Amino acid sequence: MRSVLLLVAAVAVPSAQMAAQQPGFVEPGDQVRITAPGVFTYSGAVTVVAVRADSLLIRRDADRWIIPRAAITRMERRGKSKAALGAVTGFFAGALVGGFVGGATYEECVPSGGLFDCLGDLGPGVNILGGALFVGALGAGIGALAGASSAGWSDVPVDGVKPTVIAQPGGYGLALTIRF
Repeated sequence: MRSVLLLVAAVAVPSAQMAAQQPGFVEPGDQVRITAPGVFTYSGAVTVVAVRADSLLIRRDADRWIIPRAAITRMERRGKSKAALGAVTGFFAGALVGGFVGGATYEECVPSGGLFDCLGDLGPGVNILGGALFVGALGAGIGALAGASSAGWSDVPVDGVKPTVIAQPGGYGLALTIRF
């Protein structure tokens, strides 16, 4: 019994994570562009407020709309910015390179008899640290710019089978929309 539960958990958890990462997955807070002829005429970006089985609640500034999913012919989602991840990755890559270069270029000071000949020589550790921090900061800036520019628009599939429950006088009805 215990091994069956572990097997179910091992299959269910990654499946749920993959479903949440599918390109068609839209969630509240996402920026989208929607094409719904005859229902929604605005062509700019709007924010998803709520996702329902039969509709999307969206907003732009103070305006809000409920768009039936069956009316949507095209939808695009703006990707999330990866500026922070780019900055962290760039910093560590730059620090690694800068530290290596700083250590490789260190030359020990040889005094020539003057009182202040080796005043600036603080040892190889400071050279390594200085190179790591300087090149790491450059790498963080470049990485942040690269990560921020990676947030583009991607299509969200809207085709498929969409069941809709319709409230009618005296009961409920079921509508089935099939697109392919």
